Amino acid sequence: MAKTKFLNSLIFNLAHSYFSTLNYWDKGYLCDWLVNAANELEVDNVKIDILQKRIFPKEMEIKPLIYHLDSLIGVIDKTLKSNELTEIFIKEAIFEITVNDRKFISCGGYAQGENERIYCSKPYTEESFETFKVFNLTQSDKTENLFRKLFGKIRLFLFVKLGLGKLRYTKRLEN
Repeated sequence: MAKTKFLNSLIFNLAHSYFSTLNYWDKGYLCDWLVNAANELEVDNVKIDILQKRIFPKEMEIKPLIYHLDSLIGVIDKTLKSNELTEIFIKEAIFEITVNDRKFISCGGYAQGENERIYCSKPYTEESFETFKVFNLTQSDKTENLFRKLFGKIRLFLFVKLGLGKLRYTKRLEN
């Protein structure tokens, strides 16, 4: 039978993957979304059930946080497969997140296997940098978001159509 000692670091690896810079949504990274939503709801502790795709308290179930949970299931499957365990070995995977000082998060948690053993790892910490409203957006906030998106699309269009990216690239090659 395969060794399961490596599962002690699984939750840390999942948290590192979940809060990485690859997971960006509209205004900020997932850490920013989580911290801003928790601050608006005045919540200090958040629990995320990875396999069931549930977030507690229920008010925290916002689209950016739920959407990126799918990638974590793939990470779990690859980890189990590379260590010769069945894909259904992990029965429960939980993030227990604490929002500290209104800017930092500490993400701990555990995973439980088929053998009823609980695997824990050291806490993962991350700092939030962006501040924005998540809930109760006013009409001016919605308008500002719309203009920001349109401005980004116009910049991208001009960059591609006017060949500005190509110009920079060829100048670098000539030097």
